[in-house]
Amino acid sequence: MKLLLKRIALKPTYTIGWLYIDGQKVCDTIEDAVRDLNKNGQFDNGEKKVYAETAIPYGTYDISATDEAARTTAVAKLRTVINSAMKHMSPKHFVIHPSTGTILTTGSDFAARKAQSRKSLRELQTHIASCNSTYGLSTILCVENCPRSVAYDAETTLALLSGEGLEQVRVCLDTGHALIPLNGSYINPTKNGDAVAILRKLGTRLGTLHIQQYVLEPLLKVTAVFGARHKAGHIQLSLIHI
Repeated sequence: MKLLLKRIALKPTYTIGWLYIDGQKVCDTIEDAVRDLNKNGQFDNGEKKVYAETAIPYGTYDISATDEAARTTAVAKLRTVINSAMKHMSPKHFVIHPSTGTILTTGSDFAARKAQSRKSLRELQTHIASCNSTYGLSTILCVENCPRSVAYDAETTLALLSGEGLEQVRVCLDTGHALIPLNGSYINPTKNGDAVAILRKLGTRLGTLHIQQYVLEPLLKVTAVFGARHKAGHIQLSLIHI
């Protein structure tokens, strides 16, 4: 899942925008004033951040960056987004991708990115727990399985979440992503994998589902398992791609 925030009206004290998820507009947005006027992701050339009155700078945020400064900056910006969303929108889930989706799972930086992702998720989980307490919510942090990332199947996703302090983080199973082979692209969904098998492997670590049209017959099996677990209070269906 890719989130895109398109800012359409920059006002002196606020900013109006549109939020897109995977290319589809889902809602209007309002932020504090944009002070990163040259859109380079920094406050420079006379630009200054005003505490509690400044929108996050422009940029793409990678919480698995092996550069520690880049990682902490990304997490800090996400903390701001999370706090604002929980305060004003009361979400049930925050679904986050484990990396940018551009790394190869056989790359030399895989272990380093996994360690950085764990660190970031731990910090974000702590922040969400604090916001839950502040706003009286029970928002759940979920990690979505993504091809070419540090969590590309059930095993790697569960391994990512096996670290200390991540016990409350859940998995967002994207059935379409589950059918993409390692470092590959869509082929025949009946041969790429078994979303139902992955669902069973995840067990109670499942937090929510993204169901895509690529699994028509297996979809019936997935929803059957989903229905049973939903009654047990484990998961909530959040999005269907069609």
